[in-house]
Amino acid sequence: MNNNESQNNSITTTETGIQNIEAQNTNVQATEQTSVTNETSINSIKCPNCGGENIPGSHYCVKCGNPLVPGAVNDEEENSEEKIGNILGIISLVLYFGGPILGTIISSLLPESLRVYFSSVEGMSNLAALIIMIVGRVKYPSNKLLKTVMWIMIYMYAIGIILFILFIIWCTVTCSSYDTSGCG
Repeated sequence: MNNNESQNNSITTTETGIQNIEAQNTNVQATEQTSVTNETSINSIKCPNCGGENIPGSHYCVKCGNPLVPGAVNDEEENSEEKIGNILGIISLVLYFGGPILGTIISSLLPESLRVYFSSVEGMSNLAALIIMIVGRVKYPSNKLLKTVMWIMIYMYAIGIILFILFIIWCTVTCSSYDTSGCG
């Protein structure tokens, strides 16, 4: 019986040991689960719109897409605004430089009686380019192409004004030495 009793004791001890190990394992798993849940709750960002849990550093809610950070701008909106600003800048440049060229070509091909009507195309295209550029700069102030177009136009208008003033001075100086009776 000693042998049987010792076997029963050893089986019971082994079963008890296994049960203790299983209990400890369950406790460890429960503790780990609670710890992970607590870490997630502590570190996560709650969406003000839907209450969803989000990873720290997220700018938008993973459930509803609502911005989590105030002032977050949607990348698609930013890209579309950049594209619109670029298109306005290109249109301004084409009108500014292409309008006078096109007006000159068309007026040179037309008969003398119709040239008068196309002489205003050059000035109107510059005015339209200026208006488009100003509207674009007001609407999309951070667009780099529009800013560049603005400075190109400012320099070109400044150069034009300076050349006009020099032309007036030159005409005044040179006309005084010539007979101006035929000038009307």
